[in-house]
Amino acid sequence: MAAGLAALPVCGFGQSGPGQTYPVKPIRIIVPLAPGGNVDIVARSLAQQLTENLRQQVIVENRPGASSLVGTQLAARSPPDGYTLLAMANTFAMVPSIVANPGYDPLKDFSGVTLTCLVPQVLVVNPALPVRSVKQLIALARARPGELSYATASWNGASSSKQAPRRRNSPRTSRRNSKRRASSRARPGSSSSDEAGSDNPTVC
Repeated sequence: MAAGLAALPVCGFGQSGPGQTYPVKPIRIIVPLAPGGNVDIVARSLAQQLTENLRQQVIVENRPGASSLVGTQLAARSPPDGYTLLAMANTFAMVPSIVANPGYDPLKDFSGVTLTCLVPQVLVVNPALPVRSVKQLIALARARPGELSYATASWNGASSSKQAPRRRNSPRTSRRNSKRRASSRARPGSSSSDEAGSDNPTVC
């Protein structure tokens, strides 16, 4: 994963009034993700260094939500004066390709400032699992649907675990299961619980 800073395009970036040198007021870095994640940590480290070097306060403002759309749209609507920066990662370019109206154009509405970091992504498995490549892992997951589980780090830095999806029943299997459920419905003379539609077979 790559992360960087972007700003709204403006002719004469960072220009101030006569006799003034940029920056003459605090700068904010909008992080469109929750605090504690990779992008947030990098933005805060960068803000500290910029504050010391520019002798002007640089503030990190977290605006998470909607796959980073909330914060990114806020940055896109800000004045293009060089005092609002956007800390962004790969969602910045990905979301406009899958959302009909993202509210910004990554090419027209922003200008890249700098690359801030590169975060490696790795895939590991339990040594007891009989796979030695991604291809073998995919093949095993397909052969054992619903049996494998995995954990992944989310955008806000928290981890989550999930189970690989189970294979869907074919229409023929679904019809056969429906017939089995129908045959196990209540029969005349059965108990009231069976008459209510219990799926348990009636014992005669």
